Amino acid sequence: MKDANSTSFSYYDFIPVKSRKKREGKNVHSRSSASASLTRLRDQLRQDEWFSQCLRILEGALSAISLEPPAILCLGLGSPTMSPNSNIQLAFLVEMCRDLKIEPGNVSLYDPVFTAEDTALFEDLHMRVLTENRNAQHPIDVPTMCLMPHCDMELYENFLKVNWTQERLFKALLVGNRLGEYVDSNPNHKLKTRVPYLLKLAPLLECRPLPPSSAWPTAFNNTCAQFLPSNVLLAEANSEVAQDELNVSDTAV
Repeated sequence: MKDANSTSFSYYDFIPVKSRKKREGKNVHSRSSASASLTRLRDQLRQDEWFSQCLRILEGALSAISLEPPAILCLGLGSPTMSPNSNIQLAFLVEMCRDLKIEPGNVSLYDPVFTAEDTALFEDLHMRVLTENRNAQHPIDVPTMCLMPHCDMELYENFLKVNWTQERLFKALLVGNRLGEYVDSNPNHKLKTRVPYLLKLAPLLECRPLPPSSAWPTAFNNTCAQFLPSNVLLAEANSEVAQDELNVSDTAV
């Protein structure tokens, strides 16, 4: 579970430390089990019409903003060796890359809960594991699909703020929770204080929801492909964000 009041990834799960011999034996078993499970889930996805529908939506979104094929930045995945939801999300990522012809070496992942077994699993898949927790503050310089499944709104805010230029946002396809959901479910004064960039950008984004999954309902609920259409300018949103930040500063004084 993630702490909704934190701008960093945090979980309540605690794993007690075992002896090295027992831990190494468990690590090998966990990695082997997760790898076998991942293979099974990938096979299931390939046979699922739901996944085919998701691919068509993602292909359409990428085509709309001419991001073919993009790099992928995956944040907040969770631990595939510990969580079934994380494992199916990883299977989705791997199969999506295969079908969209995205090289595994162009996939970067970070979550502070990654275990050594997770890292070994990603390395087997030839993906890059980032080592620094930037709280989603990753500036993008190349066309990028940012996969952020079920992250807190502050993490989306951090990603948007560090990429708040027309050029960078035009390069980004955000796949995660519908940002408008945060706007609809929180009071405006809270949003202006905590997530002003998300508040201003959400209404400008084109949102293409992925269909609900009957097989994995909690892993992919409220997941959308979101991007800034080419005919939308940030000038007005920029001025509104600046004014909101000024108002917050004046209130603090």
